[in-house]
Amino acid sequence: MLSRLVCGIAVAGMSLGLIPAHLIASESPPAAGGERFITVDEIRPGMRGTGLATFGSEGVTEFEVQVLGVLHRWVPGGDLIVVEATGGPLAETGIYRGMSGSPIYLEGRLAGAVSYNLGLFAERAIAGVTPIAEMLPLLEASEESPAGEVAPGTLPPGKTQGKGPTGDPEEAPEVEAAVASPRSLAGHAFFPADVEPIRTPLLLAGFAPETRAAMAPFLSRFGVETTSGGASGRLAGNGSQGMDAARAALKPGAPLGVQLVRGDVEATALGTVTYVDGDRLLAFGHPMFQAGQVDLPMTGASVYTVYPSQAVSFVIGAASGPLGRIVTDRQTGIAGRVGETAPMVPVRIEIQRDGSPGRSYEFEIVPNKFFLAQFVGFVAFNSFVADQKVFGDTTLDLSLRVELADGTRLDFEDVLASNLPPTALAERVSAPVNGLLFNDLAPVRIKRIDLDLRVLPQLKTAVIEEVVVDRYEVEAGESIAATLHLKPFEAARRSIQLTVPVPADARPGPILLRACDAEGATRWESERAPRRFVPSTVAQLVDLYEETAAHNVVRVTLHGDAHGVVVDGREMPGLPSSVFKIMDSNRRTGGRSGSWGRLLHEQRVKTEYQLSGCQELRLEVKASSVKASDRAAKNGANGVNGSR
Repeated sequence: MLSRLVCGIAVAGMSLGLIPAHLIASESPPAAGGERFITVDEIRPGMRGTGLATFGSEGVTEFEVQVLGVLHRWVPGGDLIVVEATGGPLAETGIYRGMSGSPIYLEGRLAGAVSYNLGLFAERAIAGVTPIAEMLPLLEASEESPAGEVAPGTLPPGKTQGKGPTGDPEEAPEVEAAVASPRSLAGHAFFPADVEPIRTPLLLAGFAPETRAAMAPFLSRFGVETTSGGASGRLAGNGSQGMDAARAALKPGAPLGVQLVRGDVEATALGTVTYVDGDRLLAFGHPMFQAGQVDLPMTGASVYTVYPSQAVSFVIGAASGPLGRIVTDRQTGIAGRVGETAPMVPVRIEIQRDGSPGRSYEFEIVPNKFFLAQFVGFVAFNSFVADQKVFGDTTLDLSLRVELADGTRLDFEDVLASNLPPTALAERVSAPVNGLLFNDLAPVRIKRIDLDLRVLPQLKTAVIEEVVVDRYEVEAGESIAATLHLKPFEAARRSIQLTVPVPADARPGPILLRACDAEGATRWESERAPRRFVPSTVAQLVDLYEETAAHNVVRVTLHGDAHGVVVDGREMPGLPSSVFKIMDSNRRTGGRSGSWGRLLHEQRVKTEYQLSGCQELRLEVKASSVKASDRAAKNGANGVNGSR
């Protein structure tokens, strides 16, 4: 392995420390306290020093290092110190996951943080060390305000567009997509030899094996690998370590946690503290997600042992209580502040089997828009697996409520029938959360999420098979008697009787009666009046999600032969021709479009099934000799309501 390293250095045109001073890409540390740090241009091959790490319950332990060389400018504007570590369990474990950030001292001064591996199946503990001079600027960045919301509509790294409320692939970000994050570049030609960031272990407590498998592909893109861990059992308000104890615990070489989820399950990334300056600290030596300014909970942690493996070793441990917040996540490490509190989003999930008491789960998830929707899906998946099953015929009757900080609330009910219920559930719950967070209208801050599930152990699906009406011709102001026929899965045909009123102001001519599932109705409506599904406010976006959500509802609509205009997401149907010409002028574009097929009536028929299919009939409104006013008076006397 050492020969491969030397070869890689030579190919890159570098040398083991024998390089002209003007080519050294290093930055001197701040003058105040400069005697505590050693710069890259002072480091030579063969220098010996020490490092600090936590290998187990004995706490922070010292190990020995020897400098092998320096990779100058190995990345743009950055150097990498290459060392070999010995002592403790390192002969068996090598450089392990969870060691990121271990401080390295040369001549009694801080040189940097262990941060990079040099390949798998290593026979010696050789590591790349991020110079401390490249990490210190993170302390200044940590003094900036915590990360705010990203610009509306901004997508996560590498994400593609997915389905929005109308099913249009151009409207909302997909929950899962191929991500080419900065960390996922590790192992490619960008990194000389086999150098790559030490993957960050994410300690998972309370997650089923099936959930971990579902999480792994998403997290691996960011250089994060899941592993079993213990839980702190702490939610907000359940107490925390005192700050004096916190500062004592957060010393160089001590384990440090970055928490993404806490409560009935926990997900905490683990690394090592590099440097502490008052209430500020540096850790990892490489990025966690390389997300820039962030606002993530910082915790203490306990390391029980380092599990030795011929491939790659890793820590076994658990998170402890909250200690502060991580505010910076960049190429050369992460920076945090002790004693402050990072915000979290409360999530409650209640699952009830048909005819049995419910079981409730409570969590808190980081509000970061790149991860909130993903982890809402993961905890929903996990809660279902823990309480139910991984596969098999299942129907989910769900109610989702997403409360925004401004008081707006997304509130819808739906029915899902699937052979893979946890996967279907995760996708259904994540999609609207993701759509809200990545809307292009205004920044959104989610305050709380509640999910209620009722689980039935069979598939409750049905096809909209037929619509039968009592007549072909009808006068304005009259009603159509219709029979809707459904064919449930493995059950007899069902019939639903409907009364469809024709408004008194309906014009003579053809009309269209449709009975469709949610997706079919929404797709047709988006073609009929395209801009009605282009919201101009977050409130309209919420309305669209609620309107198009329910897969258990038959949407019965009646359309007349008339034109209208959609302005800023609101349809104005049946306009007089003079007004229509003005509103639909070809001399301007923007938040308006024409619409055809005036919507005369709509009603929604709720069922117990996940529905599919669409049926339509073309009928005729015939001219009537009765005056509209007389017809309206007659309808009022007979109790007929012709309004939508």
